[in-house]
Amino acid sequence: LYYGKHRHVWNGFFERGAEAGFLDRHRYKHTDSNLSVQQSAGKLDHPSQRHVVLSFCDDSKGDEMKLIYWPNIPGRGEFVRILLEYAGVKYQDVAREEGVDAVIAAISATADAPGHGVPPLAPPILDDDGFILSQTPAICDYLGKRLGLVSDSPEQQSLALSLSLTIADVVAECHATHHPTSHMSFYEDQKPEAMRAAHDFQANRLPRFLAYFERVLSSTDSGGPYLFGPQLCYVDLELLVLIQGLQHAFPNVTTTLMGQNPKVENLVSSVMRLEPVKAYQTSSRKITYADGIFRYYPELQLSPQSLAIE
Repeated sequence: LYYGKHRHVWNGFFERGAEAGFLDRHRYKHTDSNLSVQQSAGKLDHPSQRHVVLSFCDDSKGDEMKLIYWPNIPGRGEFVRILLEYAGVKYQDVAREEGVDAVIAAISATADAPGHGVPPLAPPILDDDGFILSQTPAICDYLGKRLGLVSDSPEQQSLALSLSLTIADVVAECHATHHPTSHMSFYEDQKPEAMRAAHDFQANRLPRFLAYFERVLSSTDSGGPYLFGPQLCYVDLELLVLIQGLQHAFPNVTTTLMGQNPKVENLVSSVMRLEPVKAYQTSSRKITYADGIFRYYPELQLSPQSLAIE
């Protein structure tokens, strides 16, 4: 089936299978045998000074990172995509060019075993010159180190990964607001349960998560708008994607909570002002939120007055 022609069929397939876990992430394939990535020497005093120098010996060979993810939803792939966009890495969004079959083939049980790494269960999947890696936090951690978007300190790398995993927790709970009882069933088959889950998420869980990131930002003693002070980290980019998804799914509550967490709001604004991020947000590569993990349903919206304030 062709996704564009049979979108209603694929939406159901995504609901029951894609989002169950075995069809719900993204795939990057980075074959950069002729790609050299170099980080500028010396201490980087400001995130705008951080850059990646890309040199291709023969661009015609198509040596570039490749992302395989569902072609019409941002989903978990957006967390990986934003890192590549910020770093200026050339990459291919494979399924947007080749269709959904590229995703299914990549995670099929009959797919060829990777030359280096383990077989992926689900996208997102990163293929870096034959090295296969799946799971969003693992990929972001890997790319953060690969692209110079995290400190060289093992301790800070571990702290960044812990925050990335926390973001993944929020994503999973957000998904459960519209699929609380069964990943394999349609949303319409579990609407009463979804309403209870969505209201609890907005009233209790989301305030706690955003207050936590506010507390993290308050704990940094080095100044600056980012999670680790003045130096941009890959998790800052992930947090932007999370907030954008939440603003789509639960706009009223998220807007209210952002006002209650000014440091998180300032971080998001600061990241949005970065030139690579601004350019990406207005490009054709940016996929509009609709279906997927972050979904807007009017009946799931909670009044901001119902929020639990500690």
